Amino acid sequence: MIQHLEEKTQNQLMIKTMLQKRASSNVIFGISYKIVNTMLFSLFIQLCIAANTTVLALDTYPVIEQLDANSQQINNLLGVVFILEMILKLLGIGFKQYFVDPFNVFDCVIVITTTFDIITSLAGINQGGVVSALRAFRVVRVFKLAKAWKRFHFILRTTWKTLVDVSTFTIVLILFLIIFTILGMELFAHKAKFNEKNEIDMEGGNSIMQNFDSFIWSFTTVFIILTSDSWSMIWFAYYRAIKSWVVTAYIQIIFYLGNRILLNLFLAILLQNFDEDSIE
Repeated sequence: MIQHLEEKTQNQLMIKTMLQKRASSNVIFGISYKIVNTMLFSLFIQLCIAANTTVLALDTYPVIEQLDANSQQINNLLGVVFILEMILKLLGIGFKQYFVDPFNVFDCVIVITTTFDIITSLAGINQGGVVSALRAFRVVRVFKLAKAWKRFHFILRTTWKTLVDVSTFTIVLILFLIIFTILGMELFAHKAKFNEKNEIDMEGGNSIMQNFDSFIWSFTTVFIILTSDSWSMIWFAYYRAIKSWVVTAYIQIIFYLGNRILLNLFLAILLQNFDEDSIE
């Protein structure tokens, strides 16, 4: 581990030396390099990210035209700031070093969507759902704060590492859901129907919203039970209709095998990775 840290430090020093040499070769490169490496610049960008997130959260329904117009102007202004930030970084550290950092790649994608939004806004093009979705996508820029906020970065990195580690576990979980989805369809499909008076009516009644009548709804119902969300209502409805211990056994098996074992296994892997990263 110590050797790895020493190699990482040496690589960082080599990159820093290379960037300083590049900055000294051109006035524009030099000025850009100095700007992007100042604490004031970093703090200013963080404040802009916070302001951008706040403005995006000001959307109301019904739309207040004056507020919406002001928000759009502020969004455009902040969008220009983020575009200039990317340009300064590209000039200061170069294309190669810029795209080595995943946070810069992430920011580049958001800047491209922001530029598209600004162009359509200034051109007066009718902004449909796609453009609105791209505008909302800018709110994920808040994750850029992880680069300066080391604790936040640690949490994101560990969570991502856990998602990679549980790839096999995910397959087991999906298989578990599919097995109980099909089993639920075999046992309970079209067997719990109620009329408008909430009385059992197998002829003219309708199934409850969480049902086992199709694969999609059965999968959804199993997932709801797995997450412990209103599982008692599902159990009560099907127990009323079928009046069998099978309903209780089916739901309890999902609840204890899925919720108590599989989901807790994921939590155990997550906590283990937090401990390992803390030691590192």
